[in-house]
Amino acid sequence: MALTENCRTYQTPKDSGCAQSCSGDVVELNVGGQVYYTRHATLTSVPNSLLGKLFSAKKDVSNDLAQDIKGRIFIDRDGFLFRYVLDYLRDKSVVLPDYFPEKGRLKREAEFFQLPELVKILTVDENIHGDFDEASQGSDQRFYLDARDR
Repeated sequence: MALTENCRTYQTPKDSGCAQSCSGDVVELNVGGQVYYTRHATLTSVPNSLLGKLFSAKKDVSNDLAQDIKGRIFIDRDGFLFRYVLDYLRDKSVVLPDYFPEKGRLKREAEFFQLPELVKILTVDENIHGDFDEASQGSDQRFYLDARDR
C-alpha cells in the first residue's frame, strides 16, 4: 500500500479539489513521539532520499508503515533531530547552534534518511568546528551551512 494512502493530509479550502498527492497537502507525522506537520512536497523534495521514496506517488514501492493511535505515520527515529532533517528538506541548508553536541547523531539520521548532501554538510561542519570547539562554547553565534555552496 502506498504511503500517501496511509497518511493523514490536510487541505486548505482552495485546495479542496486536490488529490492526496498534491503538493499543497499537509502531512502529519509522529517521529519518535514528536508530532510534525509538513507539506508532501517537502517530504519528496529529495526524490532519492528515504522520505522521497516513501512518500512518492509510485505504486511499485511497498510501504507497510506503522501508525500511531491517532492515525499519524509513525517513524521510529529521533524526534528532536528530525526538525533539522525537515529544515534541510525545505531549504537544502541547515542552521545549527555553534555548540551542538548532537552533530554525530544528526549525521547518523541524515545517513538513515539517505540524504548524502546533508551528510556532506555535517562532515564539513565537523572539520570546520574541530579546531574551534573550545573557543565557541558559550557563544550565541550560529553557523549557516548550505548544500548549494558545495
